[in-house]
Amino acid sequence: MPQRLALLALVLTTAACGRTFLDEKEAGPDAATLVPPDAGTPATTTLEPPPGPFNGSVEVSFTTDQPATVYFTTDGTDPKDSPTVQAKPSPFTLTFDQTTTLDLFSVTDDGLREDARSVMYVRAGGPKGTVSGVVVVGEMAAGNVIAVSADLGTTVLGLVAEKSEVPFTITDLTTGTHRLQAIADTDQDGAFVPYLDLDGAPFGFDLDLADPFRASLEGVRLYLAASQPGLCTFKGTVTFPVPVPGQNLSVAALDPALLQGGAGGDPQTLLAAFSNGYRVTTNDTDTSYPYLITDLTPGTYLPVPALIGAGAGISLNLLVELNGSKPCLADGVATADFAYGQTALTGTISYTPAAPAFFGWGAVAARNLAFGMGGVKAQLVLMPALLLPAGADGTLGGSFSAVALKDFALFDVRAFTSLDASATGNPVTDALAWAMNPFSPEPAQASFTSKPPSQAVELKAP
Repeated sequence: MPQRLALLALVLTTAACGRTFLDEKEAGPDAATLVPPDAGTPATTTLEPPPGPFNGSVEVSFTTDQPATVYFTTDGTDPKDSPTVQAKPSPFTLTFDQTTTLDLFSVTDDGLREDARSVMYVRAGGPKGTVSGVVVVGEMAAGNVIAVSADLGTTVLGLVAEKSEVPFTITDLTTGTHRLQAIADTDQDGAFVPYLDLDGAPFGFDLDLADPFRASLEGVRLYLAASQPGLCTFKGTVTFPVPVPGQNLSVAALDPALLQGGAGGDPQTLLAAFSNGYRVTTNDTDTSYPYLITDLTPGTYLPVPALIGAGAGISLNLLVELNGSKPCLADGVATADFAYGQTALTGTISYTPAAPAFFGWGAVAARNLAFGMGGVKAQLVLMPALLLPAGADGTLGGSFSAVALKDFALFDVRAFTSLDASATGNPVTDALAWAMNPFSPEPAQASFTSKPPSQAVELKAP
């Protein structure tokens, strides 16, 4: 009888607390389960790989050390009372492809609950050794097969019919410095060659496969015949009456100050500017060459084409509209077209040095200045000349040549050599400064009117 009274008192005391052991078990994983002293220990959940950074995507395995169900959320909410809680019996796997906060605990078949914990899997970037992004293809590149060159390899993206953004992914890159460049196969020969084909600005970057946050690169934007947001573009066409094969045609958007004041400009800076402009090699069939200069800082520019060829040296043939500066607005497009002539120039120079010399070198400058209501339009031609002994009297002789001079135009000519006592520096820069300055004190040494298809001239100097 005393034992029955004691048991009855225990039951009444438990009921007064509001719940029984059976109530707790039925309440679910968020209840504070009453566990008898000999009930055992909760399960331990192991995550593999452990939380931390990953590249691309990661498959995480959930394993408990005894039969149990794992309750978890992946949205940062508490799984004990979240409407998004999920439950899966161990073992199982989940795949994460973005940074994920994982909250979890397990409950054994006996109702024993593991302490809840919160961990994070951080997506550090794309798969190791990869770079991905888009090629922003502009109108001038559309209609061609597009590719991305990466170091020494090329990934062909296919024919792009209209201006658009074309996704790309480059794989199997190693630790180190890499270089990307978008190219359009404009000559349609199946090869992607910078400068010979239309190419975009190179993009350089470094990878470190040992560092998850530097093992890949995503979101790269390569621009091909298109400017980056906030910058501006110059475009137009350079035409020739007849083909002029084998010349390097370059168009640069110059700071007008380079030509202000004539000889006050900096010819060396002018020459260097053409290496940063649009460039193409002329062929034996085309007479029209569209050009595009991208990624210019908004401002005022003077577009100038340069025809660069090789003979006795590098000749330079410029078309300059001295009052032709144009504004280029942010996200805007400015237009300028140019037309060369067809007259080919050949000439000889006879030079008598002030002191005996066995050889000399220099440049012959030819200039045409046309004054009109719109300002001054000029063609400036620099032709290298190598001077060698030409007679017993110590005279030196050489030759020079150029192509695409304006037809039926009056040109003044003057030679600048390494033997001139009046030379202030490099004869090439002296010649260019003279050609740019119609008020130069040095007179012309000869003049001629260009008559197509070819014109010959004899020059005596000084």
